[in-house]
Amino acid sequence: MISRKIKKLLSIFCLLSISTLVGLGIGEMALRIVLPRIGADKHAVTETDDVLSPDSRLGHRLIPNEKEGHDSNGFKNAMPVRDEYDIVALGDSHTYGQYANGIAEDISWPRFVAEKTGLRVYNMGIWGYGTAQYYALLEQALSFSPKIIIVGLYVGNDIFNAEDVVYHYQGWDEWRNPSVLVLAQNVRGADLKSIKIPLKKVRDWLNKKSVLYDFVGDRTRTLREKIGLSKPRNVGTHDWTTNDPDVSLIYDERSELETRFWLGSRLEGVNLDNPAIAEGLNVTMNFLAEMKKKTDEKGVRLVVALIPMKEAVYGDLIREKAMQNDFLQKTLFFEDRIRETLREFCGEQTMDCLDMHADLFASLQAGNAIYRTTWDEHPTPLGYRAYADSIVRFLQTTSLIVL
Repeated sequence: MISRKIKKLLSIFCLLSISTLVGLGIGEMALRIVLPRIGADKHAVTETDDVLSPDSRLGHRLIPNEKEGHDSNGFKNAMPVRDEYDIVALGDSHTYGQYANGIAEDISWPRFVAEKTGLRVYNMGIWGYGTAQYYALLEQALSFSPKIIIVGLYVGNDIFNAEDVVYHYQGWDEWRNPSVLVLAQNVRGADLKSIKIPLKKVRDWLNKKSVLYDFVGDRTRTLREKIGLSKPRNVGTHDWTTNDPDVSLIYDERSELETRFWLGSRLEGVNLDNPAIAEGLNVTMNFLAEMKKKTDEKGVRLVVALIPMKEAVYGDLIREKAMQNDFLQKTLFFEDRIRETLREFCGEQTMDCLDMHADLFASLQAGNAIYRTTWDEHPTPLGYRAYADSIVRFLQTTSLIVL
């Protein structure tokens, strides 16, 4: 027989459970009414996306929308689109620039290059792209009859993006290496950026299905980090000896240059010990070689602008502290090897190649806050101007433009 006391406790527990479920249900429904576009649409590109449309070969494309600053071709440029441009820029988010509601707010190095030179510059950068997509867009870039095509190659993730596209999207069979095909198919680009957390599959499912879970999770992340319930990715830590891949390290020895470095994600994007990344570098060089051939045929100069990782730009400022951290040491080592390999490759191909590292470090050393204080790799508006300054200086030094 169950005692009266236990029955009462069970009743209270059931009542509390039902009340909690009802409350959660009401909260879920209320947020679904109040918040725009929920569920899977914000986690993956779908036909209902307002900004991106799915593409079986490229992964996604921008939807033409002048209000969003996206022209009739689906790139971030002012309307109307001209028939000809002096320079066409290919790249990922580091070329696309900051997301803007309208072209008047455009913050990107192609825009700043145009301002500094008076030349007509067309921006074909799209976030999430890599060298495979740059190659696929080359014919369209050439259709504008440019004198120069600049590839803004971000070292931090363009390498694994190239491998990801070639081995996991349709229409790239001729670029695949049969000897690494099976291995490469087991590694997705998204896997390289994943955070290692308990019950990740369950939490990812809840994040996709529940607006309430997503809403509360996003808005309590920093608080949870501060009280020790979550790893300090946003808040960061001053303990540079930690080798937890899911935390970020705080640099604030020069307060005006304060920033954070997210350990695991950055290493995985350049880790040449990973066969998938090594293959991504090979694929990248193959694409660049073919792009050089096609641009030479049209009498167009191809410029590869290597955009280094934030960690590498801070390299000399953090070198001593980085010695305490295995992840950061490896990140700096592999990132440097990739840039060196690409510079040597460009030399062999007689391809114009700009490594922005020295220019960006000089700007940083001068006290310019070219990066954000968060773990985000993207530059500030001042940083995008530093990109543009480096490119314009290179174009002038190599006599590709005369101002």
